[in-house]
Amino acid sequence: MLKGLDVKYLKHFFHFAQPYRRTAWIGVAMLPLSIACSLLFPWLIIQVIDGYLSHGNIDGLLTPIFYLVAVLIASYIVDTTYAYNLRKTGQFTIADMRSVLVSRVLKLPRSYFDNTPIGITLSRLTSDLETIGDSFVQAVVGLVRDSLNTIALLIMMLVIDWKLTMVVLVVMPPVIYLTVYVRNRLRQMHQITRSASERHWYLQEVLFGVKTVQLYRAEQEVETKYQSYTDEFLAAQMKVNKYDAILFSFISGVTSITIALMIWFGSGQVLEASLTLGVLIAFINTLEKVFIPIRDFTSQIASIQSSFAAF
Repeated sequence: MLKGLDVKYLKHFFHFAQPYRRTAWIGVAMLPLSIACSLLFPWLIIQVIDGYLSHGNIDGLLTPIFYLVAVLIASYIVDTTYAYNLRKTGQFTIADMRSVLVSRVLKLPRSYFDNTPIGITLSRLTSDLETIGDSFVQAVVGLVRDSLNTIALLIMMLVIDWKLTMVVLVVMPPVIYLTVYVRNRLRQMHQITRSASERHWYLQEVLFGVKTVQLYRAEQEVETKYQSYTDEFLAAQMKVNKYDAILFSFISGVTSITIALMIWFGSGQVLEASLTLGVLIAFINTLEKVFIPIRDFTSQIASIQSSFAAF
C-alpha cells in the first residue's frame, strides 16, 4: 500500500531516528508480548467456558479467572510500554529534524528569501513538522501493532476451527478492496489539502503588507482570492470525511452480518457436537478485534497520508 515516494519519505524519517534505536527497539520488543496477550485471552475464554461453565463446574474456576485478569493487566502494561517508547522516539526524531531544518534555513542565500514567501518557510518549520509528529508517528504505532495482531488472531482462528474462520475470510476481500480504494482517494484529497495549506503564506504576506493593501484599496480582491483557497480546502476535507464515514459504516455493517452468520453456522455445529460453545463465544469475541483494526486502518492511513504530504 506504500508507493515508492512514500518509502523515500520513510527512509528520511528513519535516518533521523537512528540515534534513538535503543528506545525504538524497546518498543518493538513489546510487539511479540502484545500479540501473545491477544491470543491468550480468547484461548482462556475457551478454557473457562468449555472446561468449567459448560459442565456446571465452578471448582477451581478462580484460577483461569486469575489468569484472565493477569493477561489483561499484562496487555495494558505491554501496550503502554510499546506506545510510549515509539512515540518518544518519534518526538526526539522530530526535534532533531526541526533543528536541522532551522540550521539549513539560516544558511540559505538571500535570493531564496527574495523568491520564497516567508509563510512557506514557517509552514515547513512549524505546522508541517507537527503534522509529521502527531499524525505519522502515532498512526504508524497503531497501524503496525493492529496489523500484526489481526494476522495472529486469524491464524489462531484457523488452527482452532477452519470452517468457522472461513465465514470471516469470505467477507474480507470486499473490505480490503474498499479500504485500498478509500486509501487512494484519501491520498488525492490530502494532496489537495497540502496544496491549500501551502498557500496560507498568502494570508501572512497580506497581513505583513496590510498597509499596502489598504493604500491600493485591494481589500475585496485579497478577500476573494483567500476565500477561493478556503473553499478548496473545505471541499477536500468534506470528501475526506465522506470516504471515512462510508468505510466506517460499511465495516460496522459487515461486522454485524459476519457475527450473525457465525452464530447461525456455529449454533448448528454446536448442536451437532462438532463445535464447542466456548469456541463459538471466543470467535464472536475475537471478531471485533479483527474488524475494528481494519476499520481503524482508514483513519490511521489518512493520518499517515497527511504526514506524507507534509514531508
